[in-house]
Amino acid sequence: MLLSSLYQKISNRFKTLSHIDQPQVDAKILICHILKLDLAEFITRLANLEVKQEDMNKIETLVLKREQGKSVASIIGQKAFYDLALSVNDEVLIPRPETEVLIEAILQNQNINELKCALDIGAGSGAITLTLAQHLPKLTIDALEKSPDACKVIHTNLDKYPELKKQIRIINQDFFIFQPDQIYDLIVSNPPYTPTAQTILLKENKIIDDPLMALDGGLDGLQFYRKITQFVNQFLKVGGWLALEHGFDQQKQIIELFSANNYEIQTLKDLSSQDRGLLLQKKR
Repeated sequence: MLLSSLYQKISNRFKTLSHIDQPQVDAKILICHILKLDLAEFITRLANLEVKQEDMNKIETLVLKREQGKSVASIIGQKAFYDLALSVNDEVLIPRPETEVLIEAILQNQNINELKCALDIGAGSGAITLTLAQHLPKLTIDALEKSPDACKVIHTNLDKYPELKKQIRIINQDFFIFQPDQIYDLIVSNPPYTPTAQTILLKENKIIDDPLMALDGGLDGLQFYRKITQFVNQFLKVGGWLALEHGFDQQKQIIELFSANNYEIQTLKDLSSQDRGLLLQKKR
């Protein structure tokens, strides 16, 4: 079958499914992954490349997984985040562009060179941890992650960027019982923030394919933020920074959690101009 015909066929199949927002993009990525084509090659060979039956069978396997609700990133096992190419799988939250707003806010901080030790709460694939280490070579980072399988993914990604290993310590422990052996200049987190009922609906409707552990923020989605509020009072240095991602409609509630404490608060918006994060400095 010609590449153009295969591409059209898969795109049309994806268009019939409500959980696939970008049918043509998804079709293109899955095809290119099996045929080992980059975007330029895909375009130039679209009209004349005859796809072998063996490759068609492999592509069909991936297409079926996408139709069943698996994310493209977990299917092909990789995802770009900021300027890194990360390995991912079903055991971790797939890094999203929205989280890059935290990276930008931290790297643009005028006090950035004063940061020496950081904690990433719920490190997942290691996206935030590795990106910060890449751009801040003097910073050491504790990557705190409850899931042993997710910790394996962080190790895999560190193997891809071995020069960062000296900066990163992976801690496989539940945040709710974690007692660190130091206090931090920077604490960053993209915690689970989807309310439990909404998480169940998203999973059932195949809107998202991430692990339940990485999504479920409790009854109102704020369970982790309440714990973080208590945690930073004890383990964030005075003058230190806290960077948090949150849901688009949660910012006011999270600010209220910190209102009783002396924090200077900067609000952050994502690429869609939605409220997406907070950068807080501890004043006392």
